[in-house]
Amino acid sequence: MKDAGSRVAPEALQELSEDFEFADGDHDGFVDFAEFTELLDGLGAEMSGTDLRIGFQEIDTDRDGRIGLQEFIAWWTRD
Repeated sequence: MKDAGSRVAPEALQELSEDFEFADGDHDGFVDFAEFTELLDGLGAEMSGTDLRIGFQEIDTDRDGRIGLQEFIAWWTRD
């Protein structure tokens, strides 16, 4: 995957990195489905379990069952 951060302003990249670190509750460098669900709940998103899984799978582009920083940045900065 191309480095999604290469097309993001440094200030925005820093903010996204901090948001990712916040979402990564166990600090393992990835956001798993439980952390993703907790993040969206905290943001007030009211989504069904099915919609949560679809959203997670959309962001998890390498299909390894977890969201890495580059996937997170790519999702938030997509056109």
